[in-house]
Amino acid sequence: MTTAGDERGDREDLLASVAAAREHGRRLAARINRLCGEIARTEDRVAAQRERIAATRPDRARELRRSAEDARSFAEHERREQQRWNYTAQNGD
Repeated sequence: MTTAGDERGDREDLLASVAAAREHGRRLAARINRLCGEIARTEDRVAAQRERIAATRPDRARELRRSAEDARSFAEHERREQQRWNYTAQNGD
């Protein structure tokens, strides 16, 4: 048999657990947000490097420029993901 005090304590424990889980989720979202930004910056550097190499390698320029465009496209994708995770980190949604 449970008492009103036990139920109140269970409810408080549950609310504390939910709050802790939400905070953990916000921290994870913030971490993912940062990682997306790092990936985007890395892909931008890859694209720039491929463009530089393409300028010196006419025999592979087309392939390298296509690879640079792929890297830029992925960087844009990661920036969109970063925005989405930033919203989640800020709002917990």
